[in-house]
Amino acid sequence: RPLPAWSVGRVTLLGDACHPTLPFLAQGAVMAIEDGFILARALAVQPEDVPATLRRYEAARQARTARVVEGSAANTRRFHNPALG
Repeated sequence: RPLPAWSVGRVTLLGDACHPTLPFLAQGAVMAIEDGFILARALAVQPEDVPATLRRYEAARQARTARVVEGSAANTRRFHNPALG
């Protein structure tokens, strides 16, 4: 299941630390790269309020990362369905 929050104060997680995926969508590394880009962009806009910036980073990424986490889990059931074996 996707994590509901990744940040506490001035500390946050990114990539597999907060939205680990199974290898069935080939998205693990790309999610960390996307997170890094969005986080850097958010910090460039509002560097003086890190906690607010981290909340914006989470809000910007949660829908996409949840879809990937849930999609990789769904592919596990598809690719390893005993009825197809």
